[in-house]
Amino acid sequence: MMKMHELNSQKSSPIKRYVKPLLLITILVVALVAHRLGWIDMAAAHAYLETHAGQWWAPLALIVLKTVMYAFALPASTLILLAGSLYSPWVATLITVVGGVIGGLAAYALVRFLSPDFVNQRTGSSGIDLLRRHAGFLELSALRTFPGFPHSMINYSAGALQVGVWVFATSTAIGLTLKGYVYTAAVHNQIQAGSATDRFTWQTLWPLAAWAVLLIVGALLKQAWSPTQETEQPNNAKSYR
Repeated sequence: MMKMHELNSQKSSPIKRYVKPLLLITILVVALVAHRLGWIDMAAAHAYLETHAGQWWAPLALIVLKTVMYAFALPASTLILLAGSLYSPWVATLITVVGGVIGGLAAYALVRFLSPDFVNQRTGSSGIDLLRRHAGFLELSALRTFPGFPHSMINYSAGALQVGVWVFATSTAIGLTLKGYVYTAAVHNQIQAGSATDRFTWQTLWPLAAWAVLLIVGALLKQAWSPTQETEQPNNAKSYR
C-alpha cells in the first residue's frame, strides 16, 4: 500500500509542481487587468482621501491601500506622494513604512507559499545560488533605498528566494524610512513653498543614491572578509528561512 501511494504521488508531482506557480501568475494577471481596466480606481481613491484627510481613519486607509497594492505587485509610488501632500514628512514616512512593510510581507508570503517547489528544484544552479548569496540585509536595504527601484521586484524575489523574514522586514523598514522621508519631505516642502518646479531632481535624490552605494560597498566588504562562510553555507532553502 505504501509503495502504491508513493508511486501515485510521484506520478502526480509533475502537475502539482506547476499548480502553485500558475496560481500565482493568475492572481497577478487578474490584479493587473483589474488595475488597467479601472476596477481599482486610484484617482478616485486619491480624491476621496484628500477630501477626508482630517479623519482619524484616513492614515489607516492609506496604509491598507498601500498594503493591497504592494501585495499584488501594483504601482504604489503615488501613495507616497499623496501621503507627503496630506501630512507632515514624519507622519507620511510612518504611513509609508508601515504600509510598505505589511504589504511587502504580504507579497513575500504569497510568493513564498506559491513558489517553493518551483524554486527549490533549481537550487544548486549557479543563477539561483548567486541571487541567494547576494540577498542579504545590506543588499536588500540598498535596493530599497535606491531611487526608482521597483519594490514589487524586491518583495517577490525575496519570497521566491526564501530570504529570512527578519532580514526582509528590517531591510524593508530601513530602506522605506530613508526613501519615504526624502520623498515625502520633497513633496511637503514644495507644497509649502508654492513652487511648481520639479520636486525630484538629483539635488533631492542624491542622498538616497549615496546611501545605496555605501550599503553595497558594505555588503562587498563583508563578503570579502568572510569568503569561507559564504562558500561553506549549504545550498538549500532551509538556510534562508
